[in-house]
Amino acid sequence: MDYIYAETEVIDPNYTHDSRVYDANRFIVKELIKIVDESNSHVRRQHFMQADSHAGSTTFMIRHHGEIWHKNPSYRYKYLGRFDENDRCSIETIDNSKPIWVKEILSLDEGPRYQCLSQWKENQTLFFMVTYE
Repeated sequence: MDYIYAETEVIDPNYTHDSRVYDANRFIVKELIKIVDESNSHVRRQHFMQADSHAGSTTFMIRHHGEIWHKNPSYRYKYLGRFDENDRCSIETIDNSKPIWVKEILSLDEGPRYQCLSQWKENQTLFFMVTYE
C-alpha cells in the first residue's frame, strides 16, 4: 500500500492551497502503544505514531488515539448513528455475569470514538481479545 497525501481541493475561499506532497514512503512508520494507567477494573493505553528515517533516526513522533479497557462494567455507550450533524449514542446495560471487557477507543480530543464488547482468550503463547461486534 502506498500512502501519498496532497491537498487536492480548496473549499474555503480564504484558504491558500498548500502544494506540498507528503509521501509516507520517506519514513518507516511504527505504532507504539504505552500502558499509561491500570487497575483491577481498567487498563488505559496510549497510541503513538513514530516516523523514522531509513537511516534509523527518529524524524518525529505524534500522539495518536487512546483506548481504555473497562473490566465488567454495568453499561456501555452504543452508537446509534449521526442525526442532525450530531453523533448519537444510547446507554446499553451489560450482563456482566461472565467476564467481559468494554474496549473504548478515544478520539484525538479524548472524546469517545466507539466502544465494543470483548473477552480475553489465551492459548499457550498468546493473549488476544475476541470482539463480539
